[in-house]
Amino acid sequence: MFLGAEEKIEQIKILRDLIRQKEKSGDGCTSEFQNNGKKKNLISATVMSAVLVTSFVLILAMALYSFRTLYLAIQKKFPAQHTEL
Repeated sequence: MFLGAEEKIEQIKILRDLIRQKEKSGDGCTSEFQNNGKKKNLISATVMSAVLVTSFVLILAMALYSFRTLYLAIQKKFPAQHTEL
C-alpha cells in the first residue's frame, strides 16, 4: 500500500518518460498554454484598470463619508458654546 522513496522516484521517472514520448509523437494532449508558450489573459488590462479605479474611488468615497458622519456626530455631541450673546 505504501511505497518507499525509491519506488516513488522510479514511478516519477516512468511518468516523465511517458509524457516526453507523448509530446514527441504528437498524440498526447497539448494544451493551449503549451502551443504558444504564454497564457492568454481572460481579463484585459483595460478592464482590470477600470475595476481598480472604480474600487479605489468607492473606498475613498466611503472613507470621506465616514469621516464626515463622525465629524457631524462629534459636533452634535459637543456643540461649541457661544459667548457673544
